[in-house]
Amino acid sequence: MSHGEDAIVCAGCEKEEADENKVIECVECHRYWHAKCKKLYGSTARRARSKPFLCSTECSELRSSVENDKKAEGLIAKVLSEVQCMRQEHAESNRELRNAFKELEKSQSFLAEKFEGINNDIKDLKLGQHFLKGQVDEVHERYESVGATVERLEKEV
Repeated sequence: MSHGEDAIVCAGCEKEEADENKVIECVECHRYWHAKCKKLYGSTARRARSKPFLCSTECSELRSSVENDKKAEGLIAKVLSEVQCMRQEHAESNRELRNAFKELEKSQSFLAEKFEGINNDIKDLKLGQHFLKGQVDEVHERYESVGATVERLEKEV
C-alpha cells in the first residue's frame, strides 16, 4: 500500500489515519499507533495521550538508556568540575608549600649562621680556657716556688 509523505500511518495495522486524534505517537521512535491497535481503550487511551507514550519495551529501554546517559553526562560534568576545583586547590597548595619551604630555607640558613657563630665562640672560649689554665699552672708553680722560698727563708731566719 502506498502512502503519501505527510500521511499518518498506524505501525500496528499499517492503515492511513486522517484524524491525528485517533493515533498516539511514540516519543522515542515517532511511529503512530491507533489506541485500539495497542489495546488501549477509554481512560487508559486518554492517559496514554496525555503523557509521553512509549510504544514498546525497546523504546522504553532506549528512552531509559538515553535518560541514564544524560544523567551520566551530568555526573561526569559535575565530577570534571570538582576535579578542576581540586586541581586549582592543588596548585594553590603547591604555591603555599613552595613559599613555606623558602621561608624554612631562610630560617635554616639564619640558624646555621648563628650556630656557626656560637660554635666559633665556643672554640675561642676553649682556647682562652686552655691559655688561662696554662697561666694558672704557671702562677701555681710560682706560688709553690715562693712558698718554698718563704719556707727556706723562715728556716734561715
